[in-house]
Amino acid sequence: MQDSKLLKTIRTTGLTLMILGISMVPSIIVGLANNEEVLYSFCIVSAICIVLGFILHRIFKPSQLIFKTRDGFIIVTVSWLLFILIGAIPYVTSGTIPNYVDAVFESCSGFTTTGASIINDVEGLSLSILFWRSFTQWFSGAGIILFAMILFPAIGISGQALIETKAAGRLSDRMNKRYNELAKKLFGFYLGMTLLEIVLLKLAGLNWFDSVIHSFSTVSTGGFSNYNEGIAHFNSPLICWIFIVFMIVASLNYSLLFSWKSRGMVVLKKDSEFKLYFKLFFIAALAIFIDLVLQSDLQDSIFSTVTDSFFEVSSIISTTGFVNQDYTLWPLFAQMVLFCLFFIGGCSGSTASGVKVQRMLVAFRLVRRGLSLKLHPNRVSTLTFDGRRLENNVVQNITSFIFFYIVLFFLGTLLITFDDIDIISSASAVASCLGNIGPGFNTLGPSATFAGLSYFSKSVLSVLMLAGRLEIYTLFVIFSKKYWQDNRA
Repeated sequence: MQDSKLLKTIRTTGLTLMILGISMVPSIIVGLANNEEVLYSFCIVSAICIVLGFILHRIFKPSQLIFKTRDGFIIVTVSWLLFILIGAIPYVTSGTIPNYVDAVFESCSGFTTTGASIINDVEGLSLSILFWRSFTQWFSGAGIILFAMILFPAIGISGQALIETKAAGRLSDRMNKRYNELAKKLFGFYLGMTLLEIVLLKLAGLNWFDSVIHSFSTVSTGGFSNYNEGIAHFNSPLICWIFIVFMIVASLNYSLLFSWKSRGMVVLKKDSEFKLYFKLFFIAALAIFIDLVLQSDLQDSIFSTVTDSFFEVSSIISTTGFVNQDYTLWPLFAQMVLFCLFFIGGCSGSTASGVKVQRMLVAFRLVRRGLSLKLHPNRVSTLTFDGRRLENNVVQNITSFIFFYIVLFFLGTLLITFDDIDIISSASAVASCLGNIGPGFNTLGPSATFAGLSYFSKSVLSVLMLAGRLEIYTLFVIFSKKYWQDNRA
């Protein structure tokens, strides 16, 4: 059994290495176009990945191996680890980040679309490295899973097995039968959104490079910028609102958006998750706006305050992590509202991370049912979601996920405080990395970086970033003894 898993992992590793090598080509082109030295930074690494990956991939034919649904867990985990560990090499070989542990943190932040950084002066980086940072987010945001569903059949495993291990979204029965076709459509939508944002940002006054970099980070809900001040560098309400729109769209359920295109607005009106997401968004933004107006000595216009409020809320709830204002200077109530959003995240089936609104909605209904049963113990009550009955195993998976998420939050905070970091900074850093958001509070706020943390804390936060991106169970299930026991699943 273990030998079988090893053979499957080898073939998977080969395909992953080839994809990784090819993904470095755009950065090589950017470097060459700007007369940068990219031989050791990208060319050699890319060539080794492609050649070695081809050899490993050709050793075993799909007919030699029988893939099971459970194999999706290790395939996804190994693929992500390879991207992170090898994706860190260009940072080291280019001299951008001399220490490999720091480079792994930066790479992990990129491939998990977190946006936390240990680089204090990003404006001093080469264009090829800046492109690589943002491209890792764009590629990871939806690219890895979409590419996996299209390309992984080459190793003999269906896209459905991968979706069951990673995607938190729900797909209709009709869509379940057409995973690869759906993947191509979703990737087309993802690419289309990216190109549209690039054009709009260019028309709004950004140069082409800035437009591409920030579009990569927005559509993937990543958050990397090539300016130290982030989005505040542009000082433009128009640009902020372009980001707001695309951050929100990127954090919506892609399958729902496709249904809306064919069936109209009635689909959105009936979707509970969609409605709750926008309720939370507007309530949080208005609450912060009112608090800023009442408690702050406003020197900006009302429109600027509205823009700042909606921008930061959309940035946090979508798990993008862009920063237009240093929200740690805001009143405490406004900061607390943002911190609560750290634990919500975007919609299921989106590029956003976090607990997801769908799980939160089911948890709320579970609590409501519990209160009802206290008053009417003999009442027969079933949980439903958009008119469909939720099976007990689905409800159990959701509640256990939320519990596991909370446990990781407190455990991670405990480990970070071991380095004598204050509670607020530690808790916010853990919540930010676990939710793949980026900035935190206090000493790890939006105007700071994670460079001052110890290697121990950076390693802990890197694991949390990966756990959050892989929906927690995908990462930790492979450490279970039962996972390695042979069965039919």
